[in-house]
Parts: sequence; structure tokens; C-alpha cells
Amino acid sequence: MIEFLSTLVVFVFVIGVLVFVHELGHFLAARLVGIRVEEFAIGMGPKVCGFSRNDTEYNIRLLPIGGFVKMFGEGDYDNLASDSYGGKSPLQRLFVLVAGVMMNVLLAIILLYVQGFNLGFEYRVPDGYFKNEYRPWFGEKSESLLVVQEVKPSSPLSGKIDKLDILTKINGEDYSLSNWSEKAIKYSGQQINLTFVGYASDDIKNVVIQFPELSSNLLGQNGGPLIVISGFTEDSVLEGKVQPGAIIKYINGKSYEPDNFVQTISSFRGQNIKLTVLDSSGNNEREIEIYVRDQERPLGIILTTTLSPSFLFGITTSPISLIEFKGLSVWFAGFAQALNNIQYFGFAISELLQISVNVGSALPLADNVSGAVGLFGILDRVLKEVGFWGIIELMILFSINLAVINMLPIPALDGGHVLFTLVELITRKRLNTKWYNYLTLAGFALLLFLMIVITYLDIIRFTSLRKIFCNESREVPFVCDLSYAGD
Repeated sequence: MIEFLSTLVVFVFVIGVLVFVHELGHFLAARLVGIRVEEFAIGMGPKVCGFSRNDTEYNIRLLPIGGFVKMFGEGDYDNLASDSYGGKSPLQRLFVLVAGVMMNVLLAIILLYVQGFNLGFEYRVPDGYFKNEYRPWFGEKSESLLVVQEVKPSSPLSGKIDKLDILTKINGEDYSLSNWSEKAIKYSGQQINLTFVGYASDDIKNVVIQFPELSSNLLGQNGGPLIVISGFTEDSVLEGKVQPGAIIKYINGKSYEPDNFVQTISSFRGQNIKLTVLDSSGNNEREIEIYVRDQERPLGIILTTTLSPSFLFGITTSPISLIEFKGLSVWFAGFAQALNNIQYFGFAISELLQISVNVGSALPLADNVSGAVGLFGILDRVLKEVGFWGIIELMILFSINLAVINMLPIPALDGGHVLFTLVELITRKRLNTKWYNYLTLAGFALLLFLMIVITYLDIIRFTSLRKIFCNESREVPFVCDLSYAGD
């Protein structure tokens, strides 16, 4: 309960700062061009406390889910008073509209400099999740590296490295995921030095361990890796027949290409096949017969390979890259990395949309979109795993995302009003107040609908309430296919 309350306090603080900075931008811009501000509020709903000064009410409202700046004449284009919103020129109104977004970007830039000094201006970026490779506009991006997600107690690295440490070198040499197998074979059976850097710092750790011996049984016909069964999903056809760590040597007595393992197995759907398996040491060969189900996951197993860090060192990893700024470029690193973050946001959304179109399902996109519940769940994990510097990183990402989303051309968002004002600027015709309010109301209705849908999906993904919708007796289509990130 204490952990939940601590996370809640931090969550309210983070959201409060982002909203305050955004609304402060609108407030200062409005004051600068001479628009009278009637209320500056943090939060929504009933007023909790506040005060008045210079014709403006400053209030904190009950629900910490947003905020607003109420300008005199806003929503009434027919009010042309000199201190009203409608009484200002299109350019002045554009300045007020984009000021909130620019303040969020400015906050991100400041925090990126703070983070940069802590990391030696070597920023972290998730990698390897998309078909196309992300290339930043600025900075030097490394090849895909390994970041530690979990260290098993039996691992030779247990007690020597921490969760989220990044492996940067092997025996002082650079490596990447693309040549990992080559490196693993090269150092088979040797004593090696692994160099790690902390995720939230630039602290270096050098760890000396013995690289496992890779016998011929652990490699395929062409010297490549074999598939390892690292775990089981529900109702797996292999559970009870083999132990986790078992190695698949042959399919129906024949060698296979590990990269095409899933496709090979899928070609036998609805049939019985024979798998030749070895135990985790690469010995005790035996043959088992199984039925390949006609389902999305026909065997119900979690896969890795005999050359994966999980099998070799007992650590779970994921891909990551580093974007480094050197020399004089560090002075511009905050600005440059903010633009990189905006670029990455667009890159990720476009990739997810493309994947969703290709597979004919909204699942890939829905699996990577979060609302308030999802953000709370993410923040909770970051607090436990990274602490203070994780909060700084999340504030950067949230601030950039808030800025980008706010500029979408949807009525009720800043971007929608920017679109209206640009049309007015070009056509020199002001939008009718009635239509302006109708479009804004429609925008609010759309946003409310999206918020309800996203919150529902968040509940499925991030909370134990998932059990209500997804259990042995009930499987709600689509929503129960979402990745479960809850406790």
C-alpha cells in the first residue's frame, strides 16, 4: 500500500508539472499579447483552493487529470474587445496556441541536458523492435547492444551486474547483435572480460567470467544456433514432456534453420511430428512425438537459442542503442535529442501502423498505446527499477509526447485550433463561432471516446482485473491478446 501511495504521489507530481508547464506557456503568451486571462487552473472538476490577482483566478481543482487557461472571449469569435481572444490577430492567436507545446519542448530540453550530464551525453534508445532501423537526425547511434532485464540466481553474472546494465564490449572489443553469434563462437570456452555501463549512469563495470564451452551438439548443421525451449505458455503441447532449457536438435529427423523455426513448425499444423531434443547440457538425446495445433502458437513454447545470453549466461536481455554526442556537439545535445525524440515518436507510430495494416489487426498499435492507467503502471516499474533518473527520462518522454499529441489537428486540441487559425490566416475569413464550438465539442467527444477505450485496454494490460475478462471460462476477443504488463 505504501508503494502504491508513493507511486501515486510521484505520478500526480509528474503529470502536474507537465500540465503546469504547458498551461503556463498559454498563460504567459496570452498576457504578452494583451489577452485577459480569467482563470489559470491545475486539475479539473470542483475547485479545491485558489486566489485572485490582477483579474485572474489561480485555482487547484480536485481531479489531477489536466488543467486549463480560460481566456476572455475564448470560444466567442464575435467578441472583438481589445483584451479578448477573438480581438487579437491570427498571428497573435497562433503564438498563444503553440506556446503551451513549446514550453513542453523547452522542459524536455532542460531535462535532456540534466540527463546528458549524468550519462556523459550518451542517451539510451530502445532498438530492434521494428522491421526498419531507426536512425536519429543528430548524434552518433551505436549498433544494437544488449541491456539486461533479469539476472537468474544461477547466472555466473549474479551479484556482479545489475538489472538494466548495458553490455558494451567483449574483451575490449565492440560487438552488436548482428555479430553476437560470431563472438560467442569465437570466445567459446575462454575466460573473457565483459564491460557493462549502467542504464541510469555512465559507471563502468568490468566482469571476468568463463565463457561456456560450445560443443558440436549445441550448434546446428552449419555451425549456427539451435532452438532452446526457455518456457511454456498455457496449454503447451510440450509441457511435461521436456524441461525448460531443452534443445531442439531435429524436426522429423532433419536439420532446420533457426530463423525459420516458427514457419517450419506452422507448416505442420494439424499433424503429428517428431522432435529430437537434448537436455540443457547438450546431452541425453531423445525423440518425442507431438501434435502441432492449428493455432497462432501451435506448440505453446517460449523460444531462445543456444547462442543467446539467456542460455549461455542465465540473463534475460533486450536490444538497446546509444546515441552519443561528442566534442562541441554536447552544447547542442539537449536541443538535438529533443528533436530526435520527436522523430522517434513519429517513427514508432508509423512502424506500428504499418505492422497493424500488414497483419490486418489493430493489436500491435493497441499494445503500445497507454492512457493514465498505463502510464501509472509504467511509472511504478520505473520507480522500482531505475529510481530518480528513470523519472527524469519518463518526464522527458511524456513532455515530448504531450507536445506532439497536442499538435494533432483534432478540434479541442491545440493543433485543431491552430488549423482553424491557419485557415483564417490564408482565407482571411474567420470561422463562424457556432461552427467553431460545434467542431470543438465533436473533438471533445472523440477524445472522451478514445480515453474510455484506452483506459479499458489499460485495465486489461496493467491490472489484475484482467482476470475478470480473461480466464479459463471467458476470453474476450482482441483484448485478451494484449500483452499483460500487470502484477
